[in-house]
Amino acid sequence: MIDVSNDDDSTDEDGPEFELDDKEDNEPQYKMIDVNDKVEEPKESMMFDSLEEVEDYYRKYGRQVGFGVVKRTGKKGKDGSPKYITLTCIRQGKPKKGKGDCTKPVPKIIRTQCKARICATLCADGKSFLSYVVVEHNHCLSPEKSRFFRCYKNIDAEVKRRYELNDRAGIRLNKNFNSLVVEKGGYEQLTFGEEDCRNYIEKA
Repeated sequence: MIDVSNDDDSTDEDGPEFELDDKEDNEPQYKMIDVNDKVEEPKESMMFDSLEEVEDYYRKYGRQVGFGVVKRTGKKGKDGSPKYITLTCIRQGKPKKGKGDCTKPVPKIIRTQCKARICATLCADGKSFLSYVVVEHNHCLSPEKSRFFRCYKNIDAEVKRRYELNDRAGIRLNKNFNSLVVEKGGYEQLTFGEEDCRNYIEKA
């Protein structure tokens, strides 16, 4: 266990604590997750080479176990770079009350005030460690359906170019997608669906 008593996040030298956008629709695009790359359950004091590696690790773990991941809060140092971050289950927070706007689609994520999360702290040598971990969820987990979470959907550059070229050649999208499914060895090996490809082609 690492002693964190000297790493006081409340000093005046630190920058202000900041709140990150927790909307799944606004999740940044990370590198594609290898679904065959298994990781162990998070534990306090686990070490990583950087905060970015912590994010990649927890996303792999969430994809593996069956829940979405979102970055919640952090704190910046004097140089503006993050000093610690908190990553939570996508179902954290209270359910939204009220009928809402009937013209907008119903949110896909139902919040259950799930407490599952990890907090990572940056060390002086540039490495990071997990200073706080909660692994228990208050809802069902679905590893076989985790690929449908928007935070795990990612169409890499090679696939995008392939779809664009085939679209110009007049190849129907469903045939384009099915050929990729066969090539990759099944739907579960993809981090996106046919509708995601259709949306990309329409935007492109």
